[in-house]
Amino acid sequence: MNPELAAAAVGIGLAFGVIFFELFGISAGGLVPVGYFALHLDDPVRVAITLAASLVTFGIVRAASAKVLIYGRRVVLAMVVVGFCVGALFDYLAGAWAGGTGTPPMAVIGHIVPGLVAVWFERQGVGVTTLALLAVAGAVRLALALLFGGSLGAVPPLF
Repeated sequence: MNPELAAAAVGIGLAFGVIFFELFGISAGGLVPVGYFALHLDDPVRVAITLAASLVTFGIVRAASAKVLIYGRRVVLAMVVVGFCVGALFDYLAGAWAGGTGTPPMAVIGHIVPGLVAVWFERQGVGVTTLALLAVAGAVRLALALLFGGSLGAVPPLF
């Protein structure tokens, strides 16, 4: 993927995420995931798998917090570490499912994205976070298409 496009996606995602939070008081799954989701909106399976990995991460940490004292920064750390492991497991399963030929495809978006999204599942709920994330990622995707003249390189243009 074009590094310039990825940097622009993250930068615009940061700005749009902050604006969305200031207008509505709702986080779009954190600041970094928005740009990554915007780059992959053309692959709904990968988006769904990443959201599923985030949901599994959220469930594991919530279940663990019933037995172990997890609060504050520890919640964020636990979500990111568990999200990394769950994402790696999903990637492994995607490679095994593909028959193990060549380099296994990456099933989730990014390595820490599932954990970062799971943090916001914990803070404001799964439904609100998911809808906000997809809405802001769509706006970022549109901005990228406008900035890059409709040509997003490896990512097909919206129009």
